Amino acid sequence: MSLLSRYRFWIIGALTALAVLTLAAPRIRAAYRVHRGREACRQARYDQAAECFRGALELNPGSLEARRLLATAYMNQYVPGGESPENLRLAQAAQDEFRAVLERTPKDETSLLSLGSLYLQQQRFEEAARTYGEVIEVNPRNKEAYYALGLIAWSRFSPAYWSARAALGLMPEDLGPVRDQQVLKQLRREWLPIVDEGLKNLRKAVEIDQEYDDAMRSISLLTRAHAELVDDAAQYNEEIRAADTWASRALEIGKLKAERRQGATQRP
Repeated sequence: MSLLSRYRFWIIGALTALAVLTLAAPRIRAAYRVHRGREACRQARYDQAAECFRGALELNPGSLEARRLLATAYMNQYVPGGESPENLRLAQAAQDEFRAVLERTPKDETSLLSLGSLYLQQQRFEEAARTYGEVIEVNPRNKEAYYALGLIAWSRFSPAYWSARAALGLMPEDLGPVRDQQVLKQLRREWLPIVDEGLKNLRKAVEIDQEYDDAMRSISLLTRAHAELVDDAAQYNEEIRAADTWASRALEIGKLKAERRQGATQRP
């Protein structure tokens, strides 16, 4: 190869390398901003994290990682129950970003789970239940989705239950099922299927993770609610005993987990 040919070959190679670096540079800078955003998240500086992730998306609009992280940063700034315009804007921004991810990857389990959690925090129970149902379609072994469906059942039922008891002059500490037959029948008709479905989902969560103490506590709570809807003293007493058993199991598992954590921290 002549000197001129070698020189031309070197120039072509250099220009090719320069073109590759030019194309790669925005992605490299985007990856750095994602890294900075993750560090900000670890320090609970979610507003700064969101700024980093937005910058990453400006450099690399196709990054699903940056978009998912941006949605999570928005969600972590949202205060459940807050009605300020800024708070509602953050919730909407998080939803928009999660949906943008799901438009491209409809079976993104992480985004579905986070979106369901956001709906639950907003008490948008129907949308939350539908989203958690999608999580289960993607992963039938996702214990968190089953647990959340149990929480939704209680969250939907409890206001009607406590309102009905208050209307009858019953105090929270008044034990025993509702005695008014008309009120009891109405509660059973409207809410018993929802309570039953909630218990079914919570038991599925414990089937997946036999040390899921949060789910056990919720089973205890919903079992008590179920007992309040029965019209039989023997069945009521049986279900209350079952609720106590679940509460005891949850307490035992919680203590066991605490001992494990303590043991892990004491290891050299």
